[in-house]
Amino acid sequence: AKAAAPGQDTTKSSISIERSDRDSSRPELAAREFRSAVELMNQGRIESAIGTYASALRLDPKHVAARQTTVVLLMERGRMAEAQGVLRDGLLALPENTAWAMLLARMQVEAGDAAGALETLDSALPYAKDRPDYHAFVGTVLQMQDRHREAIAHYEIAVRLSPGSGRWLTGLAISLEEEKRVPEARDAYSRALATQSLGRDLQAFVERKLGQLK
Repeated sequence: AKAAAPGQDTTKSSISIERSDRDSSRPELAAREFRSAVELMNQGRIESAIGTYASALRLDPKHVAARQTTVVLLMERGRMAEAQGVLRDGLLALPENTAWAMLLARMQVEAGDAAGALETLDSALPYAKDRPDYHAFVGTVLQMQDRHREAIAHYEIAVRLSPGSGRWLTGLAISLEEEKRVPEARDAYSRALATQSLGRDLQAFVERKLGQLK
């Protein structure tokens, strides 16, 4: 090998090589921690497993299985605030994961934070343009905040993408009625009923609404 010239500083290159080797091994180390966490979980050592999953995520924030399992374990133990934090960190690493955004938003709604839920959903909306369930959920959260005009826009997208959903047509009808667009609301209720996909309680609600809007 060619020797370094006298006075040549090799410190920077060696540090760069060491750092590159260390960074490239992080996903491998994360995978090892994940396997250890699975073993701990199988042994019933749940708290130790949660800690080991956390170690895997520190090494590789994009490790989907480690994050999802951590969220499930925390939710099963009622540690909702921690589960929300794990999901928030996950969305920073993988903002395109719309399933995480929807789960976090549902947890926020259940905690009484509809505004926070809407913020979460808005952040991932660019990745969910063709997901009718996502738009319907956004519409539902907007409806909870009496923002019916905006809710209508999202419900209409959901219904256009999936016209056979009676629930989403009902949501659309409710916001149309709140906006005093009665003929359109009546039409949406009728279409919801025609899907024959409503549960008994929701069907009774729609039938009652149609009776009132005659």
